[in-house]
Amino acid sequence: HFLGYDRHALRDSYRRHGYLRADVESVAIIYRGKSSAEVRFHVVEGPHARVDAIDFEGLSATDEEKIRSAIPLEAGGFFDFPAVEASHAAIDSFYAERGNVIADTRDSVEVSGDNVRVRFRIDPGPLALLRTTIVEGTRTTKPGFVSREVVLRPGEVLARSRLLESQQRIYDSGLYNDVQFSTSEIDPATRETD
Repeated sequence: HFLGYDRHALRDSYRRHGYLRADVESVAIIYRGKSSAEVRFHVVEGPHARVDAIDFEGLSATDEEKIRSAIPLEAGGFFDFPAVEASHAAIDSFYAERGNVIADTRDSVEVSGDNVRVRFRIDPGPLALLRTTIVEGTRTTKPGFVSREVVLRPGEVLARSRLLESQQRIYDSGLYNDVQFSTSEIDPATRETD
């Protein structure tokens, strides 16, 4: 059972990294005495798939150019699923930095032979502005000890880097060991959130 699992895990690892037709054709067991054995997996990698094209839906030409330069995937390069995941995360970070805190990115992969077409469908959502900061969960300190470390002010864009800077400042105060941010619904008229 363990060898069967290992065989599938090995095959799946190759496929995840772009060898889409990889297979483990056989497993040989060579006994080396009563309590040891050597296991040999015969792997056929097959060709490494290439990225034929990367398509984007739902964003401007300017944003597309910026995102293409920020993601690890590139047309003509080798394909692997971790690069798709890293590209997805880079797109989310791009919009979070601009204040699109509820941006929705969906990816799909279309395989044709040894070529792969990757598509990202992006809904940036509204730009979010800070209405007010609400502090919850403090027991022995006053909420003011937290809010004074928040570098964002009402009316400013909720940029990810500014939220992370605020979080680090709260940690650096030495008063707290768990700091989490969450947002309320974004008001469609004012684009503000708490």
